[in-house]
Amino acid sequence: IAARSIANQVNTAVSTFAQNFSTAVKPQIIKSYASDNKEEMESLVYRSCKLTFGLMFVFTLPLYFEMDYVLGLWLKEVPEWAILFTRLVLLDTLIDSVNFPLKSAAQATGKIKIYQIVVGSIRIANFPISLIFLQFFNTPVVIFYIALVLTFISLVARLIIIKNLVGFKLIKILKKVFLPLIIAASLSFICIAKIHKYLGSGFVKLLLTTSISVFTWGLFFFFIVLSNKEKQSILLVIKAKF
Repeated sequence: IAARSIANQVNTAVSTFAQNFSTAVKPQIIKSYASDNKEEMESLVYRSCKLTFGLMFVFTLPLYFEMDYVLGLWLKEVPEWAILFTRLVLLDTLIDSVNFPLKSAAQATGKIKIYQIVVGSIRIANFPISLIFLQFFNTPVVIFYIALVLTFISLVARLIIIKNLVGFKLIKILKKVFLPLIIAASLSFICIAKIHKYLGSGFVKLLLTTSISVFTWGLFFFFIVLSNKEKQSILLVIKAKF
């Protein structure tokens, strides 16, 4: 129980930033749909998915590698399973982060009933499925793996429902959003995994891991995830500032 509570507290602190950003974009998505500007709405949803995931990954990547040290600073005694539980909960929220803009798109149509029933049913299924699997696997971590699988299934369900409600093309969103995010995140993770063990120890290692993670993710996100138009917008903002 203690390990689960710690995992949830860390997850809440990290996910707040991504949720706040998604909440800020929601009115624009609804306004675009209401004005029948489907192209603008689609662009906003794609951009929001990328940026929400990007914000979550900024915190998740260094925390994943430095979880033992961070929890050690926070707690006198780190409960058993706390490190693994927290990593899995963060991963679950990272996957779920791209759902916030999709939910806004569904709400914009006003036809939210099917969306809520399907997604809610998948979420609720976590409890009975976990009970069944715990009969065969005598380890609490199985609950978190089931949650991860169901989060992925709910993401697929959301995409299919949004496709029917709004007319988004699945191939397009996979190509423009999910594939670039997967590639960029994988490359960032591999880079940090390769150099993490050479970064020393203690607080210095935490600072180096965080700095290198942010820099690496920033580069891959800019060059792989962002579209040419989005890159130009960012460069114009930087140019205007400096």
